[in-house]
Amino acid sequence: MRTTGSRLGKASFLVPVLLLAGCTSTPTSVSPATQAKLFVYPHDNSTTVDPFVPFAWTAVEGASNYTLNVGTTPGARDVYVESNIQGNVTKRTVWGLSPKVRYYASLYVEQDGAWSHEDISFQTTQPKNSGPATRAELYSTITSLTAAVRLSTKGLSNYPTPGTPLAEEVADFGLTGASCTNFANTLVRLLSEKGIYSRRVSLVIVDWVTHVVVEYWDPYVSGWSVADPTFGAVYFDSDLNSGQSAAHLSQDILSESFSDIKIQFVTPSGPWYMNNYELDPVTNFLNVVPQGAYIPGAAKNPPYQYLIPTTPGQAGCFEFHMPDGSSSVTLDSPATGKFTIGEIVLRPLDDSGWQGVCVNQGWSITSEPDGTALYAFRRVLF
Repeated sequence: MRTTGSRLGKASFLVPVLLLAGCTSTPTSVSPATQAKLFVYPHDNSTTVDPFVPFAWTAVEGASNYTLNVGTTPGARDVYVESNIQGNVTKRTVWGLSPKVRYYASLYVEQDGAWSHEDISFQTTQPKNSGPATRAELYSTITSLTAAVRLSTKGLSNYPTPGTPLAEEVADFGLTGASCTNFANTLVRLLSEKGIYSRRVSLVIVDWVTHVVVEYWDPYVSGWSVADPTFGAVYFDSDLNSGQSAAHLSQDILSESFSDIKIQFVTPSGPWYMNNYELDPVTNFLNVVPQGAYIPGAAKNPPYQYLIPTTPGQAGCFEFHMPDGSSSVTLDSPATGKFTIGEIVLRPLDDSGWQGVCVNQGWSITSEPDGTALYAFRRVLF
């Protein structure tokens, strides 16, 4: 899903091609920070931290935003990372914590461009909530909560219904429309409240074309399985009576074993969301981003398998590959349509040379460097 305004343009959340802005888990870098006392829960050196109890901190006057990292070693963020949390927020559900494990957390707060932070270590214990009592109850809970998150929007849009957990999640980041990250965070929170271990997982096909899903821990198969609240779907093999992990799905996409991908829609509109997304959603599984990693460099499997060389003119979303990170391409997009209009200047997001755009019918390229390639996305299931 698109992550920069230049790529989204003026697209509505109700356009025929589904676009979800800001869909990335890439952390924001913070400047060197002074020490401060911030955490309310957990306390430093605590050995009785419940994995399902949200982290909480003291409200800091004048705070503009927070960044919260949790890792398995001091300063690491290989378990959890969240940036750009609004300054009025004082608690967050942290995913990925296991019982009886020592973790290290860092909370950063920005005030007038200056950063303060607190580092703590803690050990988790067995949670008070032991989760669903049976296998059937676990799967039923996963299905119902995934559906509930997807259905907590106004119609087929991504604007949350006021008063819902999704609306609270979106407000925590100062947004109006929900991205796939917000959908995933909301499902993680609801699963945590039911005593179900889960984590957020980022996927990437090319440059910053990312998607975020949820994996929940299934103790009956001792493995992770995917639920995707953005599209109202779970990946579940009824014949085996078990879900499918992001790693499993990545191998299926890499090997083009499409018949092995088992999607179950949990809302009536699930197929609509899949078919009206800017690319085939299952191809997002081409690369699974390691927990806490930056998106650049995470795409170890090349994207060309799911890109098709094309020419300008048709409406839709496209990828440009430019010769180097300093190149640029200039486009013209007609005023009639759902996407960005007028002159568009594209520059690569990084040295890999990739950048994408969504444009209206009749668009054209007005200038481009030698060696530039234009691609459309290959669709295989949706």
